[in-house]
Amino acid sequence: MNKLTLARLQAGLLSFFLTALGLALVAGLVLTDILVLHNDLGERSLTEGAQSAMLGGIVFLFGWCAWHRPAQRGCYLLMAGFFGCLLIRESDAFFDQIHHGFWVIPALLLAAASLLAARAHPGTVLAPLAEVMDSRAWSGLVIGMAIVLVFSRLMGMGVLWHALMGEQFVRGVKNIVEEATESLGYFVVFSSSFGYALVHSRLPQTHASALMSPTPHDTIASRPQQSR
Repeated sequence: MNKLTLARLQAGLLSFFLTALGLALVAGLVLTDILVLHNDLGERSLTEGAQSAMLGGIVFLFGWCAWHRPAQRGCYLLMAGFFGCLLIRESDAFFDQIHHGFWVIPALLLAAASLLAARAHPGTVLAPLAEVMDSRAWSGLVIGMAIVLVFSRLMGMGVLWHALMGEQFVRGVKNIVEEATESLGYFVVFSSSFGYALVHSRLPQTHASALMSPTPHDTIASRPQQSR
């Protein structure tokens, strides 16, 4: 077994153990909320706090990528803005102290600011976004967001739990399943974003140079003719 193969095996096993540890921590927060703090994963629970922390970390990671890769800055600013809006939505209990539903205002302001910031960096959105979609992290981002936006919502439908428990319906059970599933999705997104930022934030600025580099046809055409 050569050193390269051994290193890849070690990296794969390390990735598994770190992922398992992260999921254990997420489950541990849910268990702590239920068994120690005796809450139903409401707005002031450890689980909700962890979700906000992971979203804040995701915003930071894509902001970090935007800082270090100007050629892709518009794309990363939009991604940071999107997850920033999700963070504001998760903090709706805080904004409700001002006015019920007030979270919509800062979310719209952040969305507008992200669009304007991306517009200030033309040519750094679509092609870089395609690069993100081609990366290994994209599958994790898609699966994680699908869990958060679709699966957790379906699992948290009141009609499902009313049909299951009937007159013994307990809202806390529904909340636990929905919030735990949502935390799982956010963890998948955070871990994928962390891995992406770790690899791509320090890469050389090759995007613009690749667009400007000559094609193989141009290279052949510009090569001096050899004498026969």
